[in-house]
Amino acid sequence: LHKPRYLMGVGLPEDILDNIIYYAGDGSQKYFYDPGTESWREDEGFIRLFSDGQALAVLGFKEFERQFSELADTGSGKDVGKRLAAAATVLKAHGIDPELGLLNEMKEVLKSRGFRPEQAETYFRGGSVSWMMLGDIQAAPYREPHAVKVRKELIALAKERLAGKNQLADIGESGIHIPFPGARGIKFVLQGNDKKRALRNLIDNQGIPPNKILFVGNELFTGGNDNMVRNIPGIDRK
Repeated sequence: LHKPRYLMGVGLPEDILDNIIYYAGDGSQKYFYDPGTESWREDEGFIRLFSDGQALAVLGFKEFERQFSELADTGSGKDVGKRLAAAATVLKAHGIDPELGLLNEMKEVLKSRGFRPEQAETYFRGGSVSWMMLGDIQAAPYREPHAVKVRKELIALAKERLAGKNQLADIGESGIHIPFPGARGIKFVLQGNDKKRALRNLIDNQGIPPNKILFVGNELFTGGNDNMVRNIPGIDRK
């Protein structure tokens, strides 16, 4: 979750690895290859993650514990019990039920509409949560009329709940929103974390001019998760 695992051990030459910048977590993290240690290092100044309170408000108790326990080997999962208790205290102080969690409420709606919430998959990426209501499967089942209708209902519910709590901005660095519907899942992202942020980082901090960037994406359309790059003048979009 917090390491560019798919780039590790792929046998690329160091002169190529040394020129790769890896952005993860929907633009919440940035990694670069350190030839001196032969390992990937995180740019700590770039990090923008959910607070523990925000993560608990979205994930709920059990999913919070599971997700952070899986991060134990990276150091991010230390003291899960203490962090969970502290996050619960924060939520209570803001009038949010820490036992519930937005995803649990959505699962109940999903069940009432004839689907099996136990098949849903949750991916927490530090600065975002991806919830696959039908599981991490091909897109076709998500396009069935009933699934489309229920998914729209769940997105509306999630947006209403977030809006009712000021997008959870009061318990984190910034608010959480649902920026685009995607092809399958429902994604919760820390506001300001997206592919546009990563590209702006390349332009502003790495000195790469926009006309030297070729962006390739499969959702370069209104509502697509690549579409925000259209707001950066000069980038060639394919």
